[in-house]
Amino acid sequence: MRPPPRGTRTTLGVRTVCAVGDAVSYEGPRGVVRLRGNHLGQRLYLARADVLGFRVVARL
Repeated sequence: MRPPPRGTRTTLGVRTVCAVGDAVSYEGPRGVVRLRGNHLGQRLYLARADVLGFRVVARL
């Protein structure tokens, strides 16, 4: 598969992403997201907020 010309936008098809499934991940503002078994996995936090901040009460 050749790379697209510089300055063009492309998207990957579902079959392409599934073919490399366990190797697909990205890091965004909410942390690392990984593709495993056709599902995206991401760490979630449950927090209690007060006036000046918050406290994490559980990691899901």
